[in-house]
Amino acid sequence: MAVAVYIYTLVFLFIAKLRFPKGNSIATIVRKRYGLNTLAKIRKFEKLDYRHRKTELDLGFLNECKDRSIIPKFLRFKTANSHLQSSNTYKQCQERFLLEEISSKETLSRSTKIQLDSLKTELSITLSRFDFVHIITLCTGSNDKKIRIDENRQHCKLHYLTLDEQIPHDPSKVIFNYSSHSLTDDEKRLLSLGLNFALPPTKLNYASFLAPFEQLYSNIKDMQTYNCNKDEFKTFLKNIA
Repeated sequence: MAVAVYIYTLVFLFIAKLRFPKGNSIATIVRKRYGLNTLAKIRKFEKLDYRHRKTELDLGFLNECKDRSIIPKFLRFKTANSHLQSSNTYKQCQERFLLEEISSKETLSRSTKIQLDSLKTELSITLSRFDFVHIITLCTGSNDKKIRIDENRQHCKLHYLTLDEQIPHDPSKVIFNYSSHSLTDDEKRLLSLGLNFALPPTKLNYASFLAPFEQLYSNIKDMQTYNCNKDEFKTFLKNIA
């Protein structure tokens, strides 16, 4: 079986070199062989193929956000009253917009799929069997590179969204207490946020912050220095602190 596939591949590549020599572009060969109208259909097929696959990719990203209860950045609209953004109504609006966006992408995906299949059928009738397979493979192969770039970009977006957002977890599924200490509900909720979770300090401890600056000045004020005004240095150090 493997030998047959290998032989078939070699034959296919040999015929491809004869039908599409390197000296001429695909567009030139198609235009001479089938006319401008067919060339326009091939270019339209390539664009439709990318649009459909990109729509499917976007749809997967939006459904992933919905399943994880994450709101994409393009739905984080601003309000005149900033306090509204922490309300349940604001979140409900975001979730509704997310569902509307998913529905819109599903409609677009269906319509582009119908156009793509129709155009593919037309090309299969117009082109010879070999030319059809070769040209469709080239079009989809060219779009593969673009889709991989888009896919990597969306993976990065999802990664940063999950860093920004606290993804809700069921504590009973992610927290396993092997100690004798009985965890409270608040402790379980905090532990479910992950080991990297930490509350930012709400107030700066000025004593501990300024102490290193004072220690630095104390260490150098009695040192033998040249071309240095200690009062100016002290003022400069205060400004930095």
